[in-house]
Amino acid sequence: MSLIFEAFELDGLNAYLHLAYDDRPDDQAYIDMIWELTEGLNRYAIPRYHRNAGTRFGEPYALVDWEYEVESEPDSRPTRNSIRGFVPARSAVPGLIHFDDPPTVEEPPYAVSNAGKAGLFPVLRPVLAPETEILFEVVKGLQADASAEVNLFAIANRPARLVEALSQSERPRLADVLSPEDVFVDLVIGVDIGYSNVLLIQSHSDLSAKLARIDG
Repeated sequence: MSLIFEAFELDGLNAYLHLAYDDRPDDQAYIDMIWELTEGLNRYAIPRYHRNAGTRFGEPYALVDWEYEVESEPDSRPTRNSIRGFVPARSAVPGLIHFDDPPTVEEPPYAVSNAGKAGLFPVLRPVLAPETEILFEVVKGLQADASAEVNLFAIANRPARLVEALSQSERPRLADVLSPEDVFVDLVIGVDIGYSNVLLIQSHSDLSAKLARIDG
């Protein structure tokens, strides 16, 4: 299935927005496109809210204070206005059940103290599986809610600048976070009925021809 994009300028960047409400491609089609689009760059992912889904990549490279959001609401087709940009990070605090009499639930101290942090995970080449399979499993692991969302930063250089930008006290501006060769991707998968899929791609570079070639 072909992915149709709307191209526009967004806050100083070239933006490409794909929306699927009724007739939706399967998850792997998105993963394959993202992977080919970001070939040759260093990939770092933020699984939104369910930080533990990222442990399929291994340990987080860093915990950061900002993550990117595109709203997906039930029975409502997303638009450009659904792009909220960077929002304060938040992560789920899983309960640890102790089978006492009666059973009790404890919130792990690490999760509690880092509930306002997102995990930035390196998407590296695993020994036993292709990278795309790992990324696919992370997306699947996020689908415990009505929708699942993951940020992917594909960067040409080392991640120190990215970590610094996502850890500052002021709300970052994506155009300042990305270098000229970098690509940012936000993928939303609608899980429950009535939720849309969204693929948002942003870069300083014009990616129109590359997207057309990949989708062709």
